[in-house]
Parts: sequence; C-alpha cells; structure tokens
Amino acid sequence: AGGGAVHCLGGCAALVCTVYLKPRIGIFNADGTRTRAGANPVLVLLGCFLLWVGWFAFNGGSAGGLSHGRHYVAALAAINTAVASGMGTLTAMCFTYLNVGASPDGRTRGFDMFETITGLLAALVGITPSAGFVEPWAALIIGFLAAITGALVSKAIERLMVDDPVDAFAVHGAAGVVGLVLTGVFADARVGQPEGYEPIAQGMIYGGGMRLVGVQALGATVILVWSTLMTTLFLFVAGRFVPIRTSKIDELTGANSGLDLMIACPETIRAEIAVHLEDVADSTSINLPEHLRKRKVKPNKLHGGGGHSHSGGGHHGGGHHGHSHGGGGG
Repeated sequence: AGGGAVHCLGGCAALVCTVYLKPRIGIFNADGTRTRAGANPVLVLLGCFLLWVGWFAFNGGSAGGLSHGRHYVAALAAINTAVASGMGTLTAMCFTYLNVGASPDGRTRGFDMFETITGLLAALVGITPSAGFVEPWAALIIGFLAAITGALVSKAIERLMVDDPVDAFAVHGAAGVVGLVLTGVFADARVGQPEGYEPIAQGMIYGGGMRLVGVQALGATVILVWSTLMTTLFLFVAGRFVPIRTSKIDELTGANSGLDLMIACPETIRAEIAVHLEDVADSTSINLPEHLRKRKVKPNKLHGGGGHSHSGGGHHGGGHHGHSHGGGGG
C-alpha cells in the first residue's frame, strides 16, 4: 500500500532536501541537541490522530474492494494496522521514558510526546507494506521493530546535526525499509489471498527461504538510490532558477508571515528586522555550534532570490551586512 513507492521514496527525498537546505537559524543548541522551536504540541497531536484514523482506510482500502474475498484482506489489514500502531506507541513511550531521563530532583521520569508520535507513525509506515499479508502476531513484531528503528534513526540524524523538522526520514524512509524487508520475513501465502489473485511468495519463516527477503531488500535499495539521485538532480536544476530556501526575513518572522493575513507579521516588524538583521541574526545564533555560524547574507539577498531589503526608521537595510546560519529545514 505504498511502503516503498510512497514512504521510502518520500522519506529519502526529504532527507536529501533537508541536507541541501541546511539547518534553520538557532535550531541546534551548543551541545548539538535540537530545540523544539516553533512546535505547537496541540496541533502536532491533532495531526497525529488525523493520520492515525486515516491510515485504516489507507491500508484497508488497498484490498481493492469487498467482493471475492477482499473483505477478509481489508479486515486483516485494519486489524494489523491497529495492532502494529498500538505496539509502536507503547514501544516509543517506553523508549522515551528510558531516554528522557529523570527530573532535576531525581524523583520522577517523563515521556516525550514528539518522540512517541514518531514511534507511532514509524509503526504505521512499517506495517503498511505487509498489512494484508501477515498474521496479527507478526504485526506486533513489525510495529515494535519499526518504532525502535524510527527512534534510533531520529537520534542519529540529530547527532549528525541534520535538521529534519518532522523526522521524515526516520518515520518514512527508515521505517519504510524495515517494513519492506520484514514483509519478506513474515508474509504468509495462506492469508490475504482474494479469489483470482496469484498466490504470494512464502516468507522466510514459512519455508520460503531468503528469496522474498532478497527481492524486498533489492527493491528498497533501488527506491532509495533512485530517490536520492532524482531529488539531487531536481534541487540542482531548480536551484539555478528559483530560490529553494525561504528568505532569512521570512524565517525570522515566520514562513507564513506573507501568506496568512490573520496572523501575519506586521510590516513594521519586518522592516525593523531588515534594518537590524545583523543584530537579530547574531542573537538567534547564540545556540548554534561554531561550524554552523559561517553563512553570510548580503542586503539584496534578504528576500531569497533577490530584490531590495526593507528599510525603516529613516535608515536603509543596505548599510548593515548581516549573517545567516542556515534556514528552513525542508
């Protein structure tokens, strides 16, 4: 249902884009950890629940209908989606409980909602390729392994100081690969077989050997290589004609400041930032490690692709050369 063609492909493309764009201003602390700047927990949780509910239709709908035995495939896919996502959520909660650490007084421990959501979504991605082809007990294992993979890859990406704002690669790319490969391990030819369909290959644990595992792994590799090459080529070509990153002023005032009239940043504030861009950029880079404090921006580049800087208070922004330290995480 898209574990490879959707999730692996998109997750890998997201990683290439976020490496190309470089980190947002001030997103990393001096010790290399990432801040949660700009995250709205309520909206994040709402989006998570919307995805979670929609995933049942996403996986179940891949049965292609309810006739000729497809109803059984749809039901099995829905059950496996519920089982895997539940296990992924529980796994991620335990993982964050052990890794968040104790409170300063040493008396209590806590959970990280964002990392728990990462584990939940990783489990949903992991079960997507095999939702209609495995038994529920196998879905438990797939959800567990996908959630652990998502959490570990997210930590690894953060340590490499790659700014992936929504953990797209950990959730979609890495967990998608896990789901594809585990399909070759747990696929059961006795389930998920509507009338008129060719029987699927047996998974490794049912005597199918390594053939299906190898095919799935090869498919995942081809998808990752294809996605990396095509995304890199697209960014290289598109970057020659249009700015890929948002402008520095839009990043500092909010990427939606010029689009959302209800909460748009007042033009007077944008003008003030343009005049004092150097001071603003320096103040927002306090948390940045030294090697991320090297990008500079000329006054005529304040708006990404060119144009003139704003002016305010009788002064021109062109008299101040500011610094930029990487923007939009993609």
